[in-house]
Amino acid sequence: INGNEVTQQIFANSDLTVFNVWATYCGPCINEMPSLGELSAEYDTASVQIIGLPMDATDSKTIEYAKSLIEQTGANYTHILYSTDMYDWGFDEIQYVPTTFFVDREGNVIDVVVGSKSKEDWKALIDEKLASL
Repeated sequence: INGNEVTQQIFANSDLTVFNVWATYCGPCINEMPSLGELSAEYDTASVQIIGLPMDATDSKTIEYAKSLIEQTGANYTHILYSTDMYDWGFDEIQYVPTTFFVDREGNVIDVVVGSKSKEDWKALIDEKLASL
C-alpha cells in the first residue's frame, strides 16, 4: 500500500501468515483491525505475521481512505494492494469480507476463515495453526 513491490516471497518471512482481506466499507472488517494490530505486535514476526489487503482500494481516493483507516484503527501491520497476479490464489472468488487466509512459510493456504473474530478468537486460531505446522 506504500508503493513497494511485494511477491509471494513475503510468506517466507514467518512460519504462519494471517492474510486478512478486508474492505473500506465493511464495518466488521474495520472493527477487528485494532485486535489484529495488537496481535501483530504480540507475536514474534518469525512465527506469525499479519498482512491486510483492502479489496476495494483500487484507485488513489480509496487507497488514501484505506491508509487513514489503518492509521485510525492501529492496524500497524503490512497492508498490500490487490493485483491481477492474485487470481492464481483464488482471490477473485472471495464473496465476503473479511476473509482470512492462513498461509504457511512456503505460501500454501492451510485454512480459510470467513467473517470477523474477536481478539481472543483470532489468538486461539493462530495458536492452533502454529501448533499444527
